[in-house]
Amino acid sequence: MTEFRSSRRVRPLPGLMAIPVLALGLALAGCAGQSEADTEAMIKTRIDAEAQEQTRTKLNEYQAILAALRQTTMCVTTTEKRPEFKSLLAHGSNDGDSPPAPAKLVESRKASAKEVKLIGEFVAAMTPCKPDFGLLTTAANRNIARVINDTWTDQQELYGHLKQRTINWGAFNRGTRANSDRLSGALKALRLTNEG
Repeated sequence: MTEFRSSRRVRPLPGLMAIPVLALGLALAGCAGQSEADTEAMIKTRIDAEAQEQTRTKLNEYQAILAALRQTTMCVTTTEKRPEFKSLLAHGSNDGDSPPAPAKLVESRKASAKEVKLIGEFVAAMTPCKPDFGLLTTAANRNIARVINDTWTDQQELYGHLKQRTINWGAFNRGTRANSDRLSGALKALRLTNEG
């Protein structure tokens, strides 16, 4: 019977490859003396530690979201209280009516030329108030930030339509109310999804 011999020469592993291979060999050798139960316990401990780290990360990011929202709320409140915007906000649903008075939802008047100018100034004053959530690594927190940012963008678009006089105050107030309801519903759904 003929013996098979490979024509390839066996070469030593290059230096960079030898280190990971050696580390893997040592790790496997370390596990070789352990019972199956010990190995399972070690794996479970590792999984538990990773889960705790993920929970910590998620909580830290969520707290950062809340801090950004507090900062945004303070900025928006300060901007809305500026005297030059008082007449503008009297038409909107932001003047303490919650929900807005029915008359405000059907107001057919469009923004006047003076109000158009104020709307532009108001939107510019609100720009620094947009929440900045930074880098979010967990999917749940990215979803929360996305919903909030989408609502911010939708509201800015409403102001744009009001400024261009393509909608009236009633449509603006209904849109604002819809944005608020959509945000509340989406955040509630995300909270339920994340808790479940």
